[in-house]
Amino acid sequence: MEFEVQAKRDKKIGYVYIVIASSCYAMIGIFGKLVLNAGFSAFELLFYQYVVMTILIGGFLLIKSPRDLRISKQMLIFLLIQGVVGTTGTSVLYYLAIEKINVGMASMLLFTYPIFVNLFFIFSGIRKINLGSKIALASAFVGSCLVLNIFTTGIAGMSVAGIVLGILSSFCYAFFNVFADLKLNTLKPIVISFYTSLTTLIIGGVLAPGALPHFADITGLASGLGLTPELLTMLGYLAMLALICGVLPTILMYEGIARIGADKASVLASSELPLTVIFAYFVLGEQMVLIQILGIVLIVVALLMLHRSDQGGNHYEIK
Repeated sequence: MEFEVQAKRDKKIGYVYIVIASSCYAMIGIFGKLVLNAGFSAFELLFYQYVVMTILIGGFLLIKSPRDLRISKQMLIFLLIQGVVGTTGTSVLYYLAIEKINVGMASMLLFTYPIFVNLFFIFSGIRKINLGSKIALASAFVGSCLVLNIFTTGIAGMSVAGIVLGILSSFCYAFFNVFADLKLNTLKPIVISFYTSLTTLIIGGVLAPGALPHFADITGLASGLGLTPELLTMLGYLAMLALICGVLPTILMYEGIARIGADKASVLASSELPLTVIFAYFVLGEQMVLIQILGIVLIVVALLMLHRSDQGGNHYEIK
């Protein structure tokens, strides 16, 4: 009985972690777009964000628990794969997408990833997804389409390359969730975050070799000049991306996946899309119409359905 109570408590905590992570991730597109509009490239943005993340996480681990950095060779290979495909693939493809299309559409494409996650489990047979979870997935997807007003505005005139990049970022994010669930669930989330951030940092440095000297120039570090208010604002955006949109939600996402599974977490994380629209409304002044509000309601319904199915027992079984 005590074990069952603890298991239910862990699942509730998992829900909370995923929702908080989604709230943080919802701001990535907004801050990322602001930084890109200031003249940074997607590769430079990737490098700067993960420089800060790697320093923060690595410094914490070195001070708090340096032994956690010791991992097996096999696990190091798994972390390298996750860093290259899951973390770097998702981030760089999403940033490249928002260079070519608006943040809303790029977010919509990114958040088709629950479809890839659940299709993987359905066709691989690793987990059996019940009808309730499938209906919740469908509701979340339709709600996401409504939130972006895709049925009214369509995709006419949009960059084909931007749409393809958005879909590829979705596939990489699906990989991120599944691989974390199946291969990395024995590691502490902060350790996973450090190694994957370090991998992304190295790749970002290769893709943008001039990023570090450029960063020194724009901050005045190379010439010893002081920071202007504009540069301080830009550095603030980068810090927000690294800490609030990077470190915190990544750790919480891994914790949540470990408690409720990648398939359920992927549907629950659909709450990020309406949150992005809501933040854009208040921060950027973008308007919402009735059909978008309806989409938000559908996503909330999907999340409630998912939670209800969990209360009635496991929504899947490991084969």
